[in-house]
Amino acid sequence: RKAAKSERELNDFIAHEVRNPLSAAISACSFVATAVKEPEKNMADEETKRLVKEDVNVIETSLNFVNDLLRNMLDLHRAASNEMKIEIAPTDILRDVIEPVAAMLHLRESLVDVLIDCPEDMLIETDSLRLKQVVMNLGRNAAKFADKGFVRLRASMEDDDLYLYVEDSGPGIPADKRETLFQKFQDSLDLLNQGTGIGLSLCQSLVNLLGGDIWLDDSYDSGLEGCPGARFIIKLKAPVA
Repeated sequence: RKAAKSERELNDFIAHEVRNPLSAAISACSFVATAVKEPEKNMADEETKRLVKEDVNVIETSLNFVNDLLRNMLDLHRAASNEMKIEIAPTDILRDVIEPVAAMLHLRESLVDVLIDCPEDMLIETDSLRLKQVVMNLGRNAAKFADKGFVRLRASMEDDDLYLYVEDSGPGIPADKRETLFQKFQDSLDLLNQGTGIGLSLCQSLVNLLGGDIWLDDSYDSGLEGCPGARFIIKLKAPVA
């Protein structure tokens, strides 16, 4: 009975999460096909080019959303089935985790700055690939949610604990979503922006595999008026490399 319930939840989640972006992509494809195939459409016309560009962006965003969903689901299954390999090795938090993620988050002409606050030579023993995956997932969500201000990747050591912070100046997370934030099949916070709850569930699974904890800091405020923001904290027991 428990397995059947879990399967129903999974089916309902996939149906809900995949239907909307696929519908958006199919609709946009139809508009693009019409613009390309109809002889009376002048593709050199600036208005037509603008509309086609918008439709292509909808297609790209929708398909990337579905691709991320399926990849995260596969990783989540591997983590739950103890099939995911964790490779512990000396890791430079700045060089191996924060700087690569910041580089991937940076967008030209964006109103959102990607900020780094991490000491040099912060070396620990962990799986750099999985830790980077977690920070990237959180950082990408933050970057998509913030319209202005910043996404900040921060790290500090307290005794033998590593603290990683992913902070943003977005609109914040609604109070009614916080209790279920890391649930496995939570609905997305924002369909084509924030990504799916399964991504946060995957982050929690990966952090747990690394022997740590992850949570949302309810007391955080970005300091920008009208932009309360959000801060996720990752805590790892981190023996020095």
